[in-house]
Amino acid sequence: MKQKITIKVQTNCDKGLIRNTMHSISSFKGVESIAVEGEDKDHFIIIGDGIDLIKLTKSLRKKFGHADILTVEPIMNQNDEISALMNDEENLENGF
Repeated sequence: MKQKITIKVQTNCDKGLIRNTMHSISSFKGVESIAVEGEDKDHFIIIGDGIDLIKLTKSLRKKFGHADILTVEPIMNQNDEISALMNDEENLENGF
């Protein structure tokens, strides 16, 4: 299942440190895309499938000193959303 993960890593707006952090994140299995957000460019949005979040966080803490997991959200495909809505409608019709 695809996930959207937000991790905060203290980068102090240093372009080299941001680039190194992105390189470290991209080397993990299952990572599909990375984006940088936040006022201080310290929030890394990671989208991927089957990412070992514990290993990723430990690695970032080892290399950069501080890393916090902010959010982990599942990403549903459009087909999954449609089938979930249809199941909800069927359950309402059947009285569940």
